[in-house]
Amino acid sequence: DTLDEPGMKLFASENCAGPARANEQDRLAPGCCLARCTVANFGGDLRITFGGTTQAEANRAAGVMAIACALDHLKGKLDDSPIFCRLSDELKEAARKARAGEPWMDQNLDRYLVRVLSEREQAALDQYQEKCRRLGRTPRIGKTPVAPSEKSWDDANKREGRGRHSLVMRELRAADGAATVKLYRGGVRGLVVAPPGQRMDQWHFCICNDVELHRKDPDLVTDVDKYWSAALELSKSGSRDALACFNEVAFEAGLDIRLLEAADVRPESGTTFTPDQIALIRKYYGFHSFGKARKTTRKCLLYCTHTAAIAGGREPHC
Repeated sequence: DTLDEPGMKLFASENCAGPARANEQDRLAPGCCLARCTVANFGGDLRITFGGTTQAEANRAAGVMAIACALDHLKGKLDDSPIFCRLSDELKEAARKARAGEPWMDQNLDRYLVRVLSEREQAALDQYQEKCRRLGRTPRIGKTPVAPSEKSWDDANKREGRGRHSLVMRELRAADGAATVKLYRGGVRGLVVAPPGQRMDQWHFCICNDVELHRKDPDLVTDVDKYWSAALELSKSGSRDALACFNEVAFEAGLDIRLLEAADVRPESGTTFTPDQIALIRKYYGFHSFGKARKTTRKCLLYCTHTAAIAGGREPHC
């Protein structure tokens, strides 16, 4: 016999996905939808909220969570259950996570909610907007930042926009997905590999943006300045450019790990990443530049995947 898994998911999305909590629903960003799993796991947890750009997307995520929580009530080991063995890999992994007390998918719910700024964040934003006013520039962030559009860059202008490079963009997304899986299997939790600037929880990866850095930790701004100054001194020998020197200094100081921890990225167990996990992260991520390496300035620095940096370096504006 085979399970009617599509029907099971449809039933769960229609009957086990309820409204979000009031404090979440009140902050819902325009164009976004929420749904909350109404089924708890064996420990009574995981009635959590999921977001999406459509109600069907949010309901499906909550429905899969509900199925996973129901499966956690199976007695004994999951792999010994005939019901569990007939499930798809997606539901099997979801059930294992439910038994471990974890959501079945990693998501940052804030990307679907209007951000509520703290006093410190509001002060930093006011300072930035005042500086823009004095310089006659248009601020690139509003009073109430909202979740970014889920639309693909493929929808951009076909003359000069990224739509003319849609094949490359699809390959990059595939590489990001593969890297996300490799990092997860290596014990890195909460890190969804994405292009620079796509995810709100990773905005501070653009370390050239002092506003976003200050929001996460004011000390980050000072430290990046300090590491960049040290890199400039090292580069005076002429054997390496400042960007290569900055990677050396920043890695030695653990700046990349601080940026990840500020995005709620964590090891699978314990409180600190192991040397092997750090090596795995640095296999995919490093400090790069919005400009050419030998023309890098402090205001061009960002933390991103090596593949994104290579692809970006081939664009005509770089």
